[in-house]
Amino acid sequence: MNTSLSHPSPPALSLLIICKNNYLNLGMTYLVNNLQPMIFHKTGKLCDIKTFNTPDELDIGKLSKNSEHCLVIERDSFRQFHNLLSESKSTVTFNNVFFLSSGGCSFTSQINFLPCKPDLNFIKKTLFRIMTTEYGASLETLHNHTRSLAPEDKTLLRLIIAEHSVSEIATALAISPQAVYAQRSRLFAKLGVSNINELLTCGAIMGL
Repeated sequence: MNTSLSHPSPPALSLLIICKNNYLNLGMTYLVNNLQPMIFHKTGKLCDIKTFNTPDELDIGKLSKNSEHCLVIERDSFRQFHNLLSESKSTVTFNNVFFLSSGGCSFTSQINFLPCKPDLNFIKKTLFRIMTTEYGASLETLHNHTRSLAPEDKTLLRLIIAEHSVSEIATALAISPQAVYAQRSRLFAKLGVSNINELLTCGAIMGL
């Protein structure tokens, strides 16, 4: 008679990384896997990490609807990922979304940035925050926030994304360069960003 008892698997955080840089994918996988014992001891959860070069490598239909998912993605790949998610009509939710940033990074209620070369302590602190608290912005909150922008804000954002200079934007909008700087500062405040790189990520989220 078999008296062995089956034990339920510990809860897991599904960490999906979509990045064209294989070295970064390997480095993140190595860091997270080495942190697994500490993560489990601290949170009682395991981190299931998967890496992809492009969004179309990810089979969204196979993602568990019962897991907590976290997405780390390059800005340029976000629109393709979002389109695939919409086309699949998947009910999978991503509780945390991070955009890889080669520049400085910041954390706001709207957008989370992850540096391309994070150190071990940074990854550890970020994972602990994700797995133990309601941390970060979901896809839904990101879209709701950016949809609330006024038409003139979206026009300015499109011009910035198109890499027009301040003087060119001023000419296009028939306003002074000083007015462009002022409107751009207000746009930063509305989106909760602090630099152009973060502003461009907002544009990617909005599909501009």
